[in-house]
Amino acid sequence: MHVSKQIALFMTLSVVTSAAPTAKTLFEALDKRLPEAAKEYIYFDDNVLDKRAAAKEYIHFEDGVLDKRDAAKEYIHFDNDVLDRREAAKEYIHFEDGILDKRAAAKEYIHFENGVLDKREAAKEYIHFDNDVLDKRAAAKEYIHFDNDVLDKREAAKEYIHFDNDVLDKREAAKEYIHFENSVLDKAK
Repeated sequence: MHVSKQIALFMTLSVVTSAAPTAKTLFEALDKRLPEAAKEYIYFDDNVLDKRAAAKEYIHFEDGVLDKRDAAKEYIHFDNDVLDRREAAKEYIHFEDGILDKRAAAKEYIHFENGVLDKREAAKEYIHFDNDVLDKRAAAKEYIHFDNDVLDKREAAKEYIHFDNDVLDKREAAKEYIHFENSVLDKAK
């Protein structure tokens, strides 16, 4: 962002924050990746996050990749290489690590079309990711389809979970959550 735009935005935000002091904390990092608009489209000039649109809620970024993002009640479209064409609705999605750490998405499908998470659908329950690949994942009550190289042809819903990949070994799952506690998804219990 150009310096002139930063100054103009700072002046605008000064008026806003004077009326609503609680909003001041949202714009502390004025010199880095500051959203230029709220409740409408938010444009990021960073190399990692480019051409993102978010509506009706603030989206906060506090790290380089995707750290501590909140987005609610509308679709979020990502056009970059890491998260391409993802849709998330009606619930918050929190990212707290480099790739996809501690994500929660409920009541709607989440489609991923990038290399790490390709064509996954998860509905009606939270899915938590706590490691770089897919460590400590919990998914219940709906099918989860994975079509990428790491998680190939997995289905899980209300019963047993069948794995057809060579990497996924020693899994047990029935009618509840599935926890993975190894970096490659070895040892599921």
